Amino acid sequence: MSSPPVTLQKALAAYGGEAFWRAARSIRATVSTSGLAFVLKWQKPFRRIGVECGVREPFTRLTPMDEAGNSGVLRNGDVFLENPSGSVIAHRHNARSLFPYGRRLFWWDSLDQTYFAGYALWNYLVFPALLLRQDVRWEESGPNRLLASFPENIPTHSPVQEFLFDPVSGLLLQHNYTAEVMGGWAKAGLFRACEPDSGHAHACRHIITSDVLCQLSYVGFDLNCRYFAESALCFAARMSARATPCSEIGYLRGRPWRQSITRMRGTK
Repeated sequence: MSSPPVTLQKALAAYGGEAFWRAARSIRATVSTSGLAFVLKWQKPFRRIGVECGVREPFTRLTPMDEAGNSGVLRNGDVFLENPSGSVIAHRHNARSLFPYGRRLFWWDSLDQTYFAGYALWNYLVFPALLLRQDVRWEESGPNRLLASFPENIPTHSPVQEFLFDPVSGLLLQHNYTAEVMGGWAKAGLFRACEPDSGHAHACRHIITSDVLCQLSYVGFDLNCRYFAESALCFAARMSARATPCSEIGYLRGRPWRQSITRMRGTK
């Protein structure tokens, strides 16, 4: 077996290392969204919803998804709605096969929103663990660049995506992809910028330059691990060149600034 690309090894080390991510089980975050992506599909943006992602396989739970307090659940390619007592009240098998045409060009229901938000957040939050997957092919596509080819069983934006990393820190700088559930036109480039702010070593912000009119910010989180690099914890996607640093998710002298980060709990 050939050795992993050098850029991959450097990025994995920057995000905590192989042993750490092989031991991790789940990630919890508090997420808010703004912009037009959901509004254009007749769905409300998220306001401080709870998000739980499994690290090893595609799994995301979003709570609440509606005023009734129901949860949206992504499990591999299927999506569910669960009421507050945990009973399944709606289910859609192989949700990806229904995008992006038909009525989904114009409006989504709660299961559609669950699928898009569920797989997107899973990809963003567990990104370092994706570097370890044997079913994702990672290739050097240039200096500090990786080209990823995803298999059909992983819900993600598009089969082929490109990642550009900082040559010094090894952290993710740019992520190029097509959000195919929106349509072939939805090509996006995610740019990350870090600058000193209020004593933090890095105040992280992200900017999307694309037709995907959406902003997501992680305003609070509880990880089952001791370390997570700030670029995956503070994701903001927007058309505008302006972005607000996420002060709640900073790093002070290279250590997690928010103390709600905990060690692995062994959750399955």
